[in-house]
Amino acid sequence: MQKSVFLGDVPPNRVDEIVLFSQELLNLETDAVYIFPMCRPDFEQVKIVGQGFDKPLVADEVLTKVI
Repeated sequence: MQKSVFLGDVPPNRVDEIVLFSQELLNLETDAVYIFPMCRPDFEQVKIVGQGFDKPLVADEVLTKVI
């Protein structure tokens, strides 16, 4: 099973486009897309155990990072 994670600042209308595109592309019996809205204060409280993303890179400069 392959998994990807994308983190970024996405405008609401773009999220809607991603949802629509995902519904057309995915096999809804086996695949899934999760979209979690998160404000900056919540993001700053994220805790990771083990391997994670490079928080300074994704916090301000990079709009999307694949892990």
